[in-house]
Amino acid sequence: MDSELISFLQMWATNCAGWDDRGADLQCVTCRLDSAHNLAGSTDEAKSKIMVLIVTRADIEGNPKTAYEVLDHPGTIGHVAVSGPHIRFSNLRVPAKNVLAPPGHGAEIIEVAFIASAALVGAMSVGLMRRCFESALDFAKRDHRNGTAPIITLQSVVDLLLNIKIRCEASRALTWKACSALEANPAAAELACETKIFCSENAVQSVVEAMNAVGVVSYGDSQPFGIMMNDALCLPLFDGGNVGVRRRQIEALFSTEDYDPWASTFGKTSRTVFRGLEYDNRAGSSNA
Repeated sequence: MDSELISFLQMWATNCAGWDDRGADLQCVTCRLDSAHNLAGSTDEAKSKIMVLIVTRADIEGNPKTAYEVLDHPGTIGHVAVSGPHIRFSNLRVPAKNVLAPPGHGAEIIEVAFIASAALVGAMSVGLMRRCFESALDFAKRDHRNGTAPIITLQSVVDLLLNIKIRCEASRALTWKACSALEANPAAAELACETKIFCSENAVQSVVEAMNAVGVVSYGDSQPFGIMMNDALCLPLFDGGNVGVRRRQIEALFSTEDYDPWASTFGKTSRTVFRGLEYDNRAGSSNA
């Protein structure tokens, strides 16, 4: 076969529309081989059919205009500068040489890419929490709320700010650890998923507590907290939702026969030394 045909609908196809809705310069399209026009089967069978194709602007221009269409640009409550169009491929023909990953290898490539991106969501979350803390702290230091002193002098406000700061620092450390381990530790996939879950959910809670510290004025559009909340709400949902994808990935790891609970932390040997006491995490024994 000297060419491949692509047909499917996709929502939230980030950045693929290009500047003029006629496609980006380069796209990596994940699809399923449908040679028999039958996509039924087990999960393993479905994974064996997944492939990755390269689609260029020239490929799109070499096809009928209806072969690639942008149907809509859905509005979002946050991340309003992001392009996430609803697109349709209708028998778009691309050369066979455009196969980046043949059936049987596509699923593995996509899984690896999404593991790395999970850790990056942690970095996005840390950035949002940092701005959230700085904004709430600045307000607390300069606003009296009609009292005799700035609200930073109130213990309840400081407690809320402290919660945000601790979450931010813990999320920063976990993100750093996950990203640094990705290329060095085969078990780092667990850390990446945990980072995505922990940091994104803490980002949402941090904005909630910042708004509680500032008070009802935080709900006004003169303050940045509404924008931050709209952006934060997306973090647990996109790039593999925390409930349906990321927690299920960790669940699958926990269920494997040879799962080592500390391999993602200490490496595959999972041996640590604390003040002269060597502890084998795998065996659960210690030797002085």
